[in-house]
Amino acid sequence: MTYTPSHRIHRLCGSLVSLPSGVVSFIDNLIDSGKCGTHDIGLEHVIATIDEGIRVEVLLERGAEKLFRCLASLRKLNEAHIKAVALHFILDCVDREVRAFGYWIGYGKENLLRVLDYCAKRIEDRVRGRDKPRGVIEGPSHSVIPLSPEGYYAALSKFIDDIVSYVHTFTSSYRDTLGKCLELLVEESKVKAQAVGPATVSTGLSELCRKLNIKCVYYVNGIQLPLVLAAGKVYSMLKRGETVRIVSGDGSVDITVNSLEELLEKLLQLLSS
Repeated sequence: MTYTPSHRIHRLCGSLVSLPSGVVSFIDNLIDSGKCGTHDIGLEHVIATIDEGIRVEVLLERGAEKLFRCLASLRKLNEAHIKAVALHFILDCVDREVRAFGYWIGYGKENLLRVLDYCAKRIEDRVRGRDKPRGVIEGPSHSVIPLSPEGYYAALSKFIDDIVSYVHTFTSSYRDTLGKCLELLVEESKVKAQAVGPATVSTGLSELCRKLNIKCVYYVNGIQLPLVLAAGKVYSMLKRGETVRIVSGDGSVDITVNSLEELLEKLLQLLSS
């Protein structure tokens, strides 16, 4: 079962950025219930697999377009509801990162703000469709969308731009206000968060590969290893107090650390830059 932060916290955060609780609740239920066809609608793309001798994955519809269609059918394409969508995406992303990186991330405001910056970039990539999975090819739009009335794509483009704009507004102009709300979210998420371990290191290194769009192979003190083995070796060495140098296969990442805390801080810096 997928765990998401309490909708009570969503409503509280909404009030801090002047969003009506009814609007926040409506969007929470819409996105999390699967009423429009999928959980986390807006972020999850529609992908079909074609297997006729050669397995091919085709991107049929981007998540943002599916959400756009749903809100349009419900006559909820307005500023308040789109802002609530942006807030929902931010809170779910921060919650997900707290649980993925481990409860360590919740200590210190600076860590949380780095996660906030990372989430803003991550959400923009997803709603704009920049995160198309490796190996997935683009399908023709008419395979899903019938001939549209004039202005359809202009309205869709504006919808996506609005989400991105509100995400960046919340994470910049409302930075301190949202920070108070995130502290509550972190306290709740810590119950579900994993302890810092090899999986935490693996998550951070994997996210870095995704962000930089590079093959996930790393050199650990000069030894080339695939992701899982690299994460395990890095964790073991740092637990023993050894110095570790981590270099990505393409050389774009090159960091030297002496502790797990230093490693996680550097990973967050790279992810949020």
